[in-house]
Amino acid sequence: MATFPARLVTPERVLFDDEVTEVMLRVDGGDITFLVGHSPFVGAVVPGPARFRSEQGDDTKVALHGGFVHVDGETLIIVSPVAELAADIDPDRARHSLEAAEARVADLAATGRVGHGGDEDGDVVDEEVLEAEQAAERARTRLTVVEAP
Repeated sequence: MATFPARLVTPERVLFDDEVTEVMLRVDGGDITFLVGHSPFVGAVVPGPARFRSEQGDDTKVALHGGFVHVDGETLIIVSPVAELAADIDPDRARHSLEAAEARVADLAATGRVGHGGDEDGDVVDEEVLEAEQAAERARTRLTVVEAP
């Protein structure tokens, strides 16, 4: 089966750099799969799971927390501010982080504080609520990556 080079880069390191048969991830337009010869593409990466499939059929699963993907017809490059290999994620820690973040969101919401874009009255987004919501989303992404078959 034909392969193409794929690379995942974070500010700390190159997290993935290998030949693959396909890469699956979520972009601002929805889920997308890149195969050999994909037309040129640039898109915003939506936080979520990604999968790099080798020629042998093995998958490298990754939790992506935003970024951009660029395909020039031959090479795929993902630049992400934060990304984690599934093998590096501790499921128990991710569950604990999710529970703590969801509890924090609930506590803040109970006081009337608003996150994720404000409310129907146009109230300003509370940064603390937004940070708690983002922490919960990162934990959900980690759990999705480690618990997916």
